[in-house]
Amino acid sequence: MNKTLSLLFLLTATLLSASCGRSVQQTDAVTSASKQQSASPAGHTSLDKYNPAANIAAGTFAFRFFTDACAAQPRGNLMLSPLSAGMALGMVAEGATGKTRDELLRAMGFETLGAAVLHNYYRTLTTSLTKADSTVTIGVAGSVWADRQLPLTTGYTKALARDYAAQTRYADFADGATVDVINAWAAEQTHGRIARVVESLSPAMRLVLLNAVYFNGKWENAFDSRMTIDQSFRTDEGNERTVPMMHRVGRMRYASAGAFDAVELPYSCGRYAMVLLLPRDAAKADEAFAGLDYTLWRELQDNFGSTEVRLALPRFESKYSRVLNADLAAMGVRRMFESGRAELGGISPEPLCVDMVKQDTYVRVDEAGTEAAAVTSVTMRMTALRPQQPIDFRCDRPFAYVIYSRTTGAVLFAGRMSRP
Repeated sequence: MNKTLSLLFLLTATLLSASCGRSVQQTDAVTSASKQQSASPAGHTSLDKYNPAANIAAGTFAFRFFTDACAAQPRGNLMLSPLSAGMALGMVAEGATGKTRDELLRAMGFETLGAAVLHNYYRTLTTSLTKADSTVTIGVAGSVWADRQLPLTTGYTKALARDYAAQTRYADFADGATVDVINAWAAEQTHGRIARVVESLSPAMRLVLLNAVYFNGKWENAFDSRMTIDQSFRTDEGNERTVPMMHRVGRMRYASAGAFDAVELPYSCGRYAMVLLLPRDAAKADEAFAGLDYTLWRELQDNFGSTEVRLALPRFESKYSRVLNADLAAMGVRRMFESGRAELGGISPEPLCVDMVKQDTYVRVDEAGTEAAAVTSVTMRMTALRPQQPIDFRCDRPFAYVIYSRTTGAVLFAGRMSRP
């Protein structure tokens, strides 16, 4: 069967809450995230041409976000979407003021550049991603679900529509069916891979922000399924596990820097790619993953060259979920979680604070391509106030992978596969 690669990312689900339950009605409809793009290569625009400092800031945040999680969870599979997290936090920052906004900007690397540059970066990125490659399907959409009696500032809803493609609708949070409606929207944007972003709406919940990104394409050079054979993979626990190992021999972009050897596998016409990062010293894999920062990523990018490679990569599928509160607090984002201190007045005159930030992800890699999905949810409540002979590149032990846009540099997904 000819399978397509589907990179799906439901980027953000933000819920804001209140101290008491309110009824809600639906108003504006949400635009569909998935649509076929037909931009020619000439339509591509690199973000570096606009603001290289912003691209560096976003890249630095992407790898810090990933490596901090690797350090906090040194064992097992891990899969995150830095792009999703960045857009989620950007949507919060859109309505934050004072020290709350300062903490968000500092964690995201935009403290000096400012909030306007942050929001312009994501607005420009959205346009660039959707026009980068006519041979893939990619879409970006957003929605805001508010309690009917929660007053939202007009400036905030307009800013989210402008910068994050998020439209506003109202819903009855006291009605259990609202949860199903919100989850149905999320499931639609991720083609069913992320079916639930909200389990329930407590009486304190006041607002849900959702942002979705969908990507569908194929490997530029697919693996021959007849060459896929069962072989051994040594997990991070030291156990041998038999997995379906895909094989390909040919010229590929290969690089070496720091503790990693890397191979790049482009999708479709080459505007998007997955980079496989294999620690050279298996005994120091944890240390290697934790040291994968943006500087090393750029060094790998600079070192890439065409080389004959004999690649072995397991076919795998994995789901992952992570609450990000502690990760964000470690990055200095604390005030938005604090009742009575969170400064989110740009969202609503009613006092709000963030209750939880969570990301749910899905990834599948096979002979045809990749399918991946992520949902980042931010719940808020109302407060009291990166040779000539064929190089053997065997991913038969824990490795990392990054799915990114080669035209914009944006890191869409970063993961660690330890137990396929």
